[in-house]
Amino acid sequence: MIYRSPRGEYPRYAGDIQLVQPDWAEGDALPSGWEAVTETERPAVGENQYAEDIGPGEAPDRSLVQRWETRDKTAEQIEITKKLDAEHRLLGLGVPQTEVAKLILDLSS
Repeated sequence: MIYRSPRGEYPRYAGDIQLVQPDWAEGDALPSGWEAVTETERPAVGENQYAEDIGPGEAPDRSLVQRWETRDKTAEQIEITKKLDAEHRLLGLGVPQTEVAKLILDLSS
């Protein structure tokens, strides 16, 4: 479960509530001003896209639900993703971490 704080901070979690009210436990009534946000499934995205949690919205029953927005990756994000994928594949093939780091550094130059 995720929450929105009385100051509108989102996302917040059970531990955030317990920081301000240590005796609170999940299942207890929420402290004054805290709101539960129903989690929703992250949408599927294309190869050069990502899904971002854009904050809670109001459902027809007036409860709060998590909302997602699909966005296109920037050229820089695509480049970073390619490097991370290459690193992961090389490590999976048994290439030592030190050698992978050198290769990635060379590619960045």
